[in-house]
Amino acid sequence: MKPKRIIYYDLLNIVASICVVAMHCNWIVHYYDNTLAWKTSLIIETLAYWAVPVFFMLSGATLLNYREKYNTKTFFHKRIFKTLFPFLIWSFIAFIDQVVHGYIDLHNFSLKEFIDMLFTCKFMGIYWFFIPLFMIYLCMPVLSLISKHTQWLTYMVIVGLITNSIYPFICNLLQLTYNPSYSYPLTGGYLVFSILGYLLSTVEIPKKFRYTIYILGIGSTVVVKHFCNTCG
Repeated sequence: MKPKRIIYYDLLNIVASICVVAMHCNWIVHYYDNTLAWKTSLIIETLAYWAVPVFFMLSGATLLNYREKYNTKTFFHKRIFKTLFPFLIWSFIAFIDQVVHGYIDLHNFSLKEFIDMLFTCKFMGIYWFFIPLFMIYLCMPVLSLISKHTQWLTYMVIVGLITNSIYPFICNLLQLTYNPSYSYPLTGGYLVFSILGYLLSTVEIPKKFRYTIYILGIGSTVVVKHFCNTCG
């Protein structure tokens, strides 16, 4: 049977792609300047910053239950052709572009340097996204085994949120020494977003909890706007 198309996945992909383009055209935000242009750029960055985490969440929502559709060998075969090959091909194109424009001199360029720049995405910095994505793919065969046990995935997300986000924030707020050893390794980096994306696509969220999230999101935007009006 042809898989049912989920419209909100498409909408999230479209809007998130627009937000990524907006952030890439918004470099002024990285250079503080107490001007209207900079404050506007900060608002744009804040409104668009959700895009990259959402891409990871969509990966979790669409792939964490892959065992219902095909085996692990097929999973990796699809990932290689859909992500690894495009990453390698476009990285090589970016390398050629840098050679053509004189940024790389082939006479003083070794294979070791090529490999180093490829692995660190120095041919095209925005390709950094592929690396954590590949690492998430490597975790999915294990996580997929407990995908039906959403209580354990929820546990991982909650503990990861507390130790990787709330704890560092409290340390910074109270000027305490942050100890990174308390970081929860099972949801480090961007992996937590993939798990969260899967949970949000499979678990029914109570209305009260959803409304709380909406209020917090709007409140955060108001705080940023207030900061823009008062910073200096």
